[in-house]
Amino acid sequence: SFDGAYVNYRHLAVLCDTMSNRGHLMAISRHGVNKADHGPLMKCSFEETVEMLMEAAMFGQVDHCRGVSENLILGQLPNIGTNEFDILVDTNCLQEAKPTYEK
Repeated sequence: SFDGAYVNYRHLAVLCDTMSNRGHLMAISRHGVNKADHGPLMKCSFEETVEMLMEAAMFGQVDHCRGVSENLILGQLPNIGTNEFDILVDTNCLQEAKPTYEK
């Protein structure tokens, strides 16, 4: 650290994984990130916002809003932590169940 700031090695590991996960090195700039297979909202959250949204509108691109950035842009809760999954309840089983408490 040339300026006295500490950078955790995990941050650098995530950056290296992102740069090399496709079998070739990807630039961490607008030129590399915008070539990756992401939705239009993810692309516009990095740089060139207007250009990315105009291109998505012209070509009818669909964003399924599966990432954190996309959901935050739309004011929705991202699918992380306790919001990562949905609980599905079989109401038929609940009707047949006996209560385990007494009043």
